[in-house]
Amino acid sequence: MSNTTPTKLVLAAYHESGHTVVAKLVQKPITNIILRTDPTEDWGGEANYNPFSGIDSAWEMLDLDRHIPYRTLSLPYPGHLYPEDKYKYVRDFCAINYAGLAAEHLLYEQLGILEKLALSEEDTFDIKQIKACIEAKFPTEEQEKEMRNAEVRARTILSNPICWRMVENLANEMTDAVLHGKEPTKREYNGILLTEYKFDTSVIYASFAQTIIGKRQLS
Repeated sequence: MSNTTPTKLVLAAYHESGHTVVAKLVQKPITNIILRTDPTEDWGGEANYNPFSGIDSAWEMLDLDRHIPYRTLSLPYPGHLYPEDKYKYVRDFCAINYAGLAAEHLLYEQLGILEKLALSEEDTFDIKQIKACIEAKFPTEEQEKEMRNAEVRARTILSNPICWRMVENLANEMTDAVLHGKEPTKREYNGILLTEYKFDTSVIYASFAQTIIGKRQLS
């Protein structure tokens, strides 16, 4: 175990990997991950998925679902009948949004770092989105409980050994790619030149396959 504070790049990679793993576990098709930095070397990114579909042909062809601990995590899985939850969409959204911060916290805990994790702009934005979504859907007396549920659900999923390995390996692969010559793209946003590294579905799912079954696919 090391008490060395992770770099901003590593934190960004874990943050986006956390979002992505939780999104996949609640049956969302993954689109891509983008890691980006600005001239001050401040890192961030985005984890993109399709929130409106549970059909994911790229994932289905890998035959990985039988290795995913859906039952252990009390999550719906393919072919399984489960009680209808009219708030499933909003609860999935909130858990996915909290997962970036949860992954950062779990990384700190794994490294034995006791200092408080400073919230990044992305962490703050994620929490604001969760609060806005909950406030729009739940009465005031239930909102605090739903906020806590989002945090607990994200941490529970990511704390599972299989899921955490999925986060770790994906984050490490993306970090290594950035540090070892992956070609970036440049984009100007509000007068700031951003350097972006994009990781498509094939790269993400190949990493998951390598983690889960020890065999790389779709790379």
